[in-house]
Amino acid sequence: MNMIIKDKVFFLHLGCDKNKIDSEMVKKKIVDGNYVLIDNPWEADVAVINTCGFIDIAKEEAIDSILTLSKIRDDSGSELSKIIVIGCLAERYRDEIIRNLPEVDAVAGLAYNGDIVKIIRDTLLGKKVTAYGNPLDMPLEGERLLTEPHHVAYIRIAEGCSNTCTYCAIPSIRGGYRSRSPQAILKEAKSLALSGVKELIVVAQDTTSYSCQGMNISSIMKLLASVEGFWKIRLLYTYPDKITDELLGVIANEERIAKYLDIPLQHCSEKVLKRMGRKGNRQKFAELIDKIRNTVSGITIRTTFIVGFPGEEDENFEELYRFIEDMRFDRAGFFEFSAEESTPAARLDRQVRKEVRSGRMDKIILKQNEILEGLQKIKIGKKLEAICDGYCSETGNYIFRSEADLPEVDTVINLISDKKIASGTIKNIHIKNVDGVDLVGTL
Repeated sequence: MNMIIKDKVFFLHLGCDKNKIDSEMVKKKIVDGNYVLIDNPWEADVAVINTCGFIDIAKEEAIDSILTLSKIRDDSGSELSKIIVIGCLAERYRDEIIRNLPEVDAVAGLAYNGDIVKIIRDTLLGKKVTAYGNPLDMPLEGERLLTEPHHVAYIRIAEGCSNTCTYCAIPSIRGGYRSRSPQAILKEAKSLALSGVKELIVVAQDTTSYSCQGMNISSIMKLLASVEGFWKIRLLYTYPDKITDELLGVIANEERIAKYLDIPLQHCSEKVLKRMGRKGNRQKFAELIDKIRNTVSGITIRTTFIVGFPGEEDENFEELYRFIEDMRFDRAGFFEFSAEESTPAARLDRQVRKEVRSGRMDKIILKQNEILEGLQKIKIGKKLEAICDGYCSETGNYIFRSEADLPEVDTVINLISDKKIASGTIKNIHIKNVDGVDLVGTL
């Protein structure tokens, strides 16, 4: 009997959780196409990179990865022969990638994610492939090869964005907003639960804009909460002006829905927000946060802010700094403004100097870490229900998270235990101490 030798594919995922879903769908196509996925690029026949092209640092990471793989291919001991680039960078820059990066053998836009097997096959046959279409045609449905850890999965309820934030290139890359059908979402959620997923994370560019067949984000969250098997269902990427009493009621009353809400506010100065193309001001946001905290007992609120946006004067930054002090957000991330080409914000006057932006970033992150450390110390002596994300060989501790923490982003609980604990296990942990912003506990 002749043994069939399968070509080997090294797959590199870069970018956000929405792109991670794309990666999982593409990887399933690759495996179903009779290729073998491997972790070592030196031993692969072809490398596929799913890129991010949203901000400069992401573009630099993607280009560096392409050049690194090119060096591996040039190594005499390497089997790598072809490099394929897909994802947002490929969609945004299209033919420029082939023109400026001759190391690349194939570039495919988002509409061609479902054709990855043909692209690999043609590339291995020596063809130079460029494949582009309308990003609105990118596949939203399909099976996925889940990325570790298998007890956590993201579910995308919509794709694209129709908001007009002046700093964001996403609408031009991924197209306008379109919601998936409730039937498709429910089917995928049930499949994920049956596969052993314990934590389901609901994502879209704007989850609160969901609208399909008379259902909104509140009814979708209730629908997901009806699925047996999930420990928690976590909602990300909500817009402050679209958070309704109905949604807060669902979060408060559904046991499976995490008492956690991600609300990217981006700033609190009305002047800066208007230049961002966003609504709101400090007073409205403060009233919203108070309302959420009063409606959903014990809720964790995560937010993000952009520092150094064009026109952000010292007084605007100080207003943001005081807002952080006053609101004491449970979790907050900060991004230094990046002028993205082809976005209106890149053409705005009064761009803030790099050294000023960086100084403001350092100051506000220091303040938020101080707030977070104080909030974490309050948890000493309490018992928290948490899920195991795995074992850390460096510390000898198991890594847990409560519903207050998003994986890979927020804080963790370092569990001291001699017993072997499987990933995905739910335990009640006694919090004994803090280590920086992380918690330390025992069973």
